[in-house]
Amino acid sequence: MLDGGSDFTDTVSNGVVKQSGNARWIWVNDPVPSQNRYVAFRLVVTLADTKAAACRLQLSAVNQYALYINGRYQGRGPVRAWKGSVGLDTCEIGGRLHPGSNTISLLVNNRGVPTGGHPETIPGFRLEGCIGGCCLSTGVAPWESCVLRAWNSASPRISLYQGFNEDVDLNIQTPELWERGAGEADWTPAPILDDPAHAQLALIPRMLPPLSEQEVEAPTRVLAAGVCDLPSDCCEWWPARRQEPMPPDRLRILGTPWPVEVGAGKPAYLILDLGRMLSGVIELEVQASGHNVVRLGYADRLYERDRVMTPAATRLSSNPCDNLNVTLVPNYGQTAQMGGGWSVDRLRLRPGWNRWRGTFNVRGFRYLQLDMDGLSGALMIRRVVAHEIAYPVSDVGMFRCADPTLNALWEASRLTARLCMADTYMDNPSRERQQYGGDGRVQALYGYSYFGDTRLARQFLYQFAGGIRPDGAMQSGGPWPWNQIIPAWTLHWIEAIREYTDYTGDETALKDLAGTVGRAMAWFEPFIGTDGTLTIPEVFGWESGGTSDKPAETLWNFIDWQGVNGQLTGEPSRLSLNAIYYQALNTGAWIQDKAGKIALAAALRAQRDRMAMALRAVFQQEAPGTGQEHVLAFATLAGLIQGRMGLVAERILNGRIESDLLSMWFTLKALEQERHGEAVVRAIRDVLGPMLATGFQTLFETRRALEHPSRALCQGVSALSGYFLPRIVTGILPSSKLDRTIVLDPHPGMIEWAEAALPVADGVVNVSMKKDGRRILMTCRLPDGWRTIAASPDVVLCS
Repeated sequence: MLDGGSDFTDTVSNGVVKQSGNARWIWVNDPVPSQNRYVAFRLVVTLADTKAAACRLQLSAVNQYALYINGRYQGRGPVRAWKGSVGLDTCEIGGRLHPGSNTISLLVNNRGVPTGGHPETIPGFRLEGCIGGCCLSTGVAPWESCVLRAWNSASPRISLYQGFNEDVDLNIQTPELWERGAGEADWTPAPILDDPAHAQLALIPRMLPPLSEQEVEAPTRVLAAGVCDLPSDCCEWWPARRQEPMPPDRLRILGTPWPVEVGAGKPAYLILDLGRMLSGVIELEVQASGHNVVRLGYADRLYERDRVMTPAATRLSSNPCDNLNVTLVPNYGQTAQMGGGWSVDRLRLRPGWNRWRGTFNVRGFRYLQLDMDGLSGALMIRRVVAHEIAYPVSDVGMFRCADPTLNALWEASRLTARLCMADTYMDNPSRERQQYGGDGRVQALYGYSYFGDTRLARQFLYQFAGGIRPDGAMQSGGPWPWNQIIPAWTLHWIEAIREYTDYTGDETALKDLAGTVGRAMAWFEPFIGTDGTLTIPEVFGWESGGTSDKPAETLWNFIDWQGVNGQLTGEPSRLSLNAIYYQALNTGAWIQDKAGKIALAAALRAQRDRMAMALRAVFQQEAPGTGQEHVLAFATLAGLIQGRMGLVAERILNGRIESDLLSMWFTLKALEQERHGEAVVRAIRDVLGPMLATGFQTLFETRRALEHPSRALCQGVSALSGYFLPRIVTGILPSSKLDRTIVLDPHPGMIEWAEAALPVADGVVNVSMKKDGRRILMTCRLPDGWRTIAASPDVVLCS
């Protein structure tokens, strides 16, 4: 439930809604900056009686809005959308209105430049609705708007992928203006936007529930405090700083830890540990003695003497003033050449009480640094609290066993998966916050396993399809403004359609997307050589530029990371792509059959058969070596080879594994398919276990993420445990919803007992397992209509 308790209607529709009715797009009369525009809207409505009145609103904004009813926050939107379209939200607010005067107010941010997640640039806000006989629609009702000059439009970008840092002067305007529609001098009638571009915007109905917004309950600690040097040429953001000791009498920690008082003197800083990784915004309440400036820097890690400070290995003094070597670098490790920037907000405080809450730049972070300047008197920090903003899920899945390490890894995987779910799947909540085809495929499977969620997966299938080019190439992620093609990610998306259909039994998405699948598969055909295999030349367009209207193409044969910052290359990469393509030909044919496109299905199978002869001869010769683990795994999953994963299992049991986290699911899936369960559990323990041993509670982007500052410490694809541990240890192998069969095939190894709950489309499968000599005693509770099959004679089903 969002703050304020508004109930947003879950409008599940896959079509595009044409603009109709009497609502019009509106904006603001005053001149606005060319980018990073903040505008407030309000409508005052006087009602005689609202006891039985419903009031259903439909809202759109480019790019984001926050809605308030009578000063109470209701929610945010819309969902990200491709250029030329905008999300459409529906909400019921009748229960929030009362007899007499009511104020509907909104804060809208338009980025004005294409960014990740928000490629559309034209500004505007549109609302349609009525209560009784009173029309509330923009362009009809007397809506007012004002430019929020408190925000500095020239604040720097967080990164290439994200929007702008918030640079807010609370001396100019305060939150009461946009939250309550307060004040009179700033408001003018909102003008209608009559240009054709707004009329042509496609409205995309929301498929998802509203995002959850809750205060993080993990305890906050003040880790370090000191004074810092702020040179005048640093653009007042994050300088090449010098940190010095703070006199002990300047810092008073009066609670646990709030309130905190920082005395007058040189610019000071505090470094806070918020307890765990989160995806959200900060709320700050401060009593200022003058026109103080507070900067907030966000990071997922700290450094001590230029090395990552791992929570488990670090011993800090209980006196924050003694921890001078602790530093925070708020830029996710990206250089300016690669689109990196500083993740730092700035607040200019007014004398007295100040309250501020971050708006639209949701970040992934655990640590926060407050830089405080202009301290002519004491600054009292009454409260700093994090609000986590994430996709709402229920913890339906469960796993516990006799091994505490595996239990901890399952919990860490669940947290990792949840933090990478918002209005789309996200690769990570920190550096990019982008949805990708390859990542999204396995993230959907994790969402099924942990939460039983299918709505975000369904949206992913449709959103990814929106990134297809006229020639059939598909963007590797999005919505976004770039032109990056990763061929394997297109093929993984096709597999995700089948996996969604198998899990839910719902064939509507498959039928809707069959045409896009056909166009996407046709794009690969020119790259098939005379030897019958696929070879796609790479192009790295970011080196040659392009324009915002026609970005240069990047064609990248990415499969997996390797080492600190390398990737799988050469023949192993090419052969892996061939195996993935071969499997997608088979899946594509299955999709076309289901959609009634028999001729196209036959053509795809014919292409598959032609490739099979060339590929089987190649893959039968491959032996484990550098990069060959990937080849064997993808070839096994494609059905090109059988019985070869034992070589990989042997290497893993001897402590050697080549796959990094982006392709780890595929390696483990191939091992599971050939019943090497012990190797799956060993790989999870060996790869993910060291991450938890550092003291972080989430799972990293790569195995060596701490050695590279841009590698995320929370990455969605790394949440492996929730998918595999119930399947391997308790043996829950669900079939499709249509078949409704659970195969019990446990491989517990040395684990004496385990229990698990696994969501299926129409319920939850609950299983317990206990070893009894050679026998495995099991109990199983199933949803109505499901049945079990024991795959091993050692399994004894107990009532």
